[in-house]
Amino acid sequence: MHLSTVLVAAVACVSSVNAHVALWDKGMFGLNYPYQADDPQNQNYNNNEPVIPLKQADGRTTAQWFGHGLLGYPPKSGDFMYLPSGGTYNGEVSCNRAQTALGSPYDNTPKYKYACKPDGGQYSGVGALHVMNTYNGTVDNKWFGGSALAIAYTSDVGSLQPNDMTVISVNQNSVWEREISYQIPAGMPPCPSGGCLCSWNWIHQGGHGEGYPYEIYNVVYRCQVTGSTDSANTVQKGAVPNKCDGNPAGCVKGPKTPMYLWQADGNNLPNLDTPPNYRDNWGFADGAQNDIFTPAATPASSGTPKATATALPSGWSSVGCMVDDVNLRALPGSSYSDPANNTIQACVASCAKQGYNFAGVEYGQECWCSNTATLTSAPDSDCNMVCPGDIWSNCGASSRINVYRSAKAPTTGQATVLPDSDVPAGWSSLGCMVDDQSNRALNDGSTSSDTNSVEECIATCGARGLPYAGVEYGKECWCGSTARLVSATSGCDKPCQGDPAHICGGSDRLNVYFNQALNTTSTSTSASSTSASASASGSISAFISSTIPVTASSSAAVSTSSSPMVNSTTAVETSSSTASSSSAVSSVASASSSSAFPSVSSSVSSSAPASSISTSSISSLPSASSTSVQGSSAKPTLAISSSTPSSVASSSTSSLVASTSTSSSAAKSSTSTSSLKPSTTSSSTTSTTVTSTTTSAAATATTSLPAGWVSRGCYVDSSSSRILVSSIFENKSDMTYAQCIATCTRKGYSIAGVEYGTQCFCANTLTNPVPAVASTCDRPCAGDKATMCGGYNRISILQNTAVKRRSWGDKKGRPHSEMIKRRNETGQ
Repeated sequence: MHLSTVLVAAVACVSSVNAHVALWDKGMFGLNYPYQADDPQNQNYNNNEPVIPLKQADGRTTAQWFGHGLLGYPPKSGDFMYLPSGGTYNGEVSCNRAQTALGSPYDNTPKYKYACKPDGGQYSGVGALHVMNTYNGTVDNKWFGGSALAIAYTSDVGSLQPNDMTVISVNQNSVWEREISYQIPAGMPPCPSGGCLCSWNWIHQGGHGEGYPYEIYNVVYRCQVTGSTDSANTVQKGAVPNKCDGNPAGCVKGPKTPMYLWQADGNNLPNLDTPPNYRDNWGFADGAQNDIFTPAATPASSGTPKATATALPSGWSSVGCMVDDVNLRALPGSSYSDPANNTIQACVASCAKQGYNFAGVEYGQECWCSNTATLTSAPDSDCNMVCPGDIWSNCGASSRINVYRSAKAPTTGQATVLPDSDVPAGWSSLGCMVDDQSNRALNDGSTSSDTNSVEECIATCGARGLPYAGVEYGKECWCGSTARLVSATSGCDKPCQGDPAHICGGSDRLNVYFNQALNTTSTSTSASSTSASASASGSISAFISSTIPVTASSSAAVSTSSSPMVNSTTAVETSSSTASSSSAVSSVASASSSSAFPSVSSSVSSSAPASSISTSSISSLPSASSTSVQGSSAKPTLAISSSTPSSVASSSTSSLVASTSTSSSAAKSSTSTSSLKPSTTSSSTTSTTVTSTTTSAAATATTSLPAGWVSRGCYVDSSSSRILVSSIFENKSDMTYAQCIATCTRKGYSIAGVEYGTQCFCANTLTNPVPAVASTCDRPCAGDKATMCGGYNRISILQNTAVKRRSWGDKKGRPHSEMIKRRNETGQ
């Protein structure tokens, strides 16, 4: 509610309030209830919460009656009740804030003489003061019970006990008129840093048929002692008063505590048949209590309040005081507000019951629950708002939250992907994948469980003999014999329901795991995409470094979720051309080599038919821990096919393709040339191409490219982070590879890129290249529907290898490929 709304409501509602009475001061706790005093948007000038009587019939706990249960609503920082040592404190008692000087600044009507303004209600006017029943009738002084100010020399409201208060002043003829005064003893010591805590105490004298004569009133304030203070004096701890009618010598002498009784616990007086009062028959003189500096013979014991409610459920512990921000919540789950009774115990119990593993109390009244937490430590002293339902505990503050965690909660606050070392044996992580509810990534059934975890899901799928397992949205487990995998760069952020410390996918996101030993799918069965990764020193980064100029640092990791080289389905293409049976095919380098796609250094002759090539002469693909190959029935090997009987020049069609077959003839499957070609090492070296096959649209052109131009595959691109940075851009309704290459050639560029079917970009280097899944370059060229011209935020890269690129690499001009090779050789 905005301030203007509150002001109108406050002025309109003053006449309808039925209430009792409290002493109003800007230093009081609960002044702006149900809002905090420093709330700039909400001012409750019509507040009457502090005046509601604390009845015997209600049986409130100490936490509920002490300070009227409003200690979670402190005054504004810097606001105090000021008590002049040796002087007079002048204040206002009233049934409503609106009837005092602290009411609406827009209400200029004269203030009423008596504490409660008559408004026609049962407890309005002087009738609310319990000193008479007839408005403007004769006042019977015997019904004045008197009221008292008390003080405790501490600013820590969280450690304050009712018996820590010592009465310093009494006004025996109250309550009656709105304006009231209290005489303050001379020589009062100054308060500590942060001020003192004071209380106002009144006990209703009853009678006259009200029906519930036994009530107390108790309000707490932050206060300061001003004037002529004396640090040599000490306000002593008070004793419990006693009734001493007609026997002044029998009254308790010296300092005394305020009186409280008829509540559920914490009473310091027995339950009496008649109410006690702050008058001579209970040992209280009218005015300043000048005997407060003499130690009491039997000071009241502070005791431990019975109503504290800080016990935590089993397994829960405190994390501490944390920063909270409305734009980045410390606990971003659910929340509720309980202005009257919020406690740590109740909040934690509520969160635990809902299945959350973090709980937090904030701003006194708020409870927050979550399974993740952004934990930014704040000083414990920042969390200084008292819990309304447990005044001996703090419930955070403004932008501060006391956080608690279960034994299952992630230590750092954020769930993480299950480490590879903890993934069950035989299984490996393929990463975060997109799931489409209309076209599931894994199609062999699912379960939903409150105990779901990566390990449990893998066990479920493994028991069914299925090689793919995926966890989604925290509690779901999906299994598959095959997979339709499209990598996702984000969205896997949901903690596992049964293991909140680790991630189990997210909304339309799967964390997928694969077991090669369980994979019985034929090599002709295809999955739509591949997942592989490489570090900065690994295969993909090495390949990019050695073939395409890159403007990013060579030490930066190349982020990729797939490799154009490897696919879950591979095609085997073998011709009847001959090759030398004595020629050995060089093995593909491991992930630590300088290039993931090395040239074949040995010549290929025609002295033997291709069918004579044995399995032992076929080099296998690398098996690096940083690369995951999925969807094939076995680890792929390399087969050689050639259409010429002799050594092949760089323009030949000789290629390396992944296969598990050694047959001299195999059915041809449709292949795409999205794979990456390495540069030829010499004129006598066979030019190689690694070709991948997928069931999705072809990733690059199937038509021939101009001489010297080759495809470099599919990459991530966006308007905010272009991979090809230059001023060259064309958008044509008949875009083809040939058109884009022609444009870039005319402009003097050696790299061309086609995107979203119609767009063309040019450059001489790649800026921060991030390879993408080949199948995501799925937009047909506008002028050549058989060819894919990138996609949405995906660009198909083409390069002119005949153009000699400028020297680049380290400070000595050595190319990065040489640097990587030298590092591998030296072990540095």
